[in-house]
Amino acid sequence: SIPSCQWPAGGIATVFGHLPGGTSQGRASPLAAVTSRSNAPATMGNWVSRYVTNPDGTPVPLTQPSFDPNFGFAHARKERVMIATEEEMEAAKVPLADRDYCAHKLIAYRACRADVWPWAYKCAHEKHDYLNCEYEDYIYRMKEYEREKRLLLRKQRIEKKQGSELHA
Repeated sequence: SIPSCQWPAGGIATVFGHLPGGTSQGRASPLAAVTSRSNAPATMGNWVSRYVTNPDGTPVPLTQPSFDPNFGFAHARKERVMIATEEEMEAAKVPLADRDYCAHKLIAYRACRADVWPWAYKCAHEKHDYLNCEYEDYIYRMKEYEREKRLLLRKQRIEKKQGSELHA
C-alpha cells in the first residue's frame, strides 16, 4: 500500500516556515530530503529552485539583469528599443499589459481590423506579424533568463573555488 503524507503538528505553515530542511519542534521538515540532496533534479520548476533548492543561483523574476549585457560577447550587443511611442500607444488605447516591444505591430493589426471590418480575416498578415513578434520576444526573454541563471551559477562556482583556495 502507498503510505499517506504525514504533516507536522503545526500544519503546512510549519513546513514552509522552516525551509530549507529546517526542523519544527525536533522533527525534520518533509522537504528536508528534497532540499538536502546535492543531486536533486533541477526539473521541478522555477518556484522550487528560486525559493528552496538554489535561491542564490536563480534569477529574481521581473528585475533588471545583474550582469553586463555585453559580458561574454566579442562585440557590443544591439540594444532593444521601443518602436511605438507612449503617445501612439495611448492614442491607440493599447492596454498596459500589451505595451511591450511588439506594440507597434499590435497597433497596425488593430488599425487594419478597423479599416476592413467586418472582414477581419483580411488582416491575417498583420496578425501573423504581431503573434510572431510576441513569440520572438518570449524566446528572447527566456534566453536572457537562462543566460542570467548560467552567469549566477558561474559566479557561485568561482566564489566557491576561491573560498576553498583560501582555506587550503
